[in-house]
Amino acid sequence: MHQGAIKNATDIAAALKRDQPKHLSLVDDPNSKWAVLTKQAHRIYQYRLTQHNLSSKDKEALMLARNELLALAKSLKAMSAVQNTIIED
Repeated sequence: MHQGAIKNATDIAAALKRDQPKHLSLVDDPNSKWAVLTKQAHRIYQYRLTQHNLSSKDKEALMLARNELLALAKSLKAMSAVQNTIIED
C-alpha cells in the first residue's frame, strides 16, 4: 500500500513539474531573491522575539529593518511576476 502511495505522489509531483506554468515558477523557488529577503525578515522577527535583553530602541530598529525587507521582497516579487508575464506574451 505504501509503495502505491509513493508512486502516486511521485507521479503527481512529476506531472506538476512538467505542466507547471512559467509564471508560477517563482512561487516554489526557495532561492529567489524575494524568498531570501522574506526569510531574513522572518529571522529578524524571531530574533527580536527570543532576545529578551534588547532595549526598546533595538527592538524598534529591528522591526523597521524587518518591515523594509518585507517591502523589498514584495516589490521584487511583483517585478518578477510582471517580467514573467511580459516574457510569456
